[in-house]
Amino acid sequence: MSEYTVVPNVPISYSAAYDAFKKMLLWAGLNPALYGLHSPRAGGATEAFLLGIEPHIIDLKGRWKSPFTKYNYVRLTDAMIVERSRRAIPY
Repeated sequence: MSEYTVVPNVPISYSAAYDAFKKMLLWAGLNPALYGLHSPRAGGATEAFLLGIEPHIIDLKGRWKSPFTKYNYVRLTDAMIVERSRRAIPY
């Protein structure tokens, strides 16, 4: 991983963002090989869905143009779907 200079109010390159993200993962004790720059988008979209946030709000916050894009990022296990369904159905 190389060093980059980050200047306030100046866009950083993909390489600089990638390297900084990987260093942050190492600092947090996580395996950088398991994560990419889109991991926070997937995690955020998944968490928002599980919290029951309205889909159009997820679209706005994700800055997606298509209402279907979020479903490329939401990562759900079968257990998550069952739990979310239980909370959505009043008894």
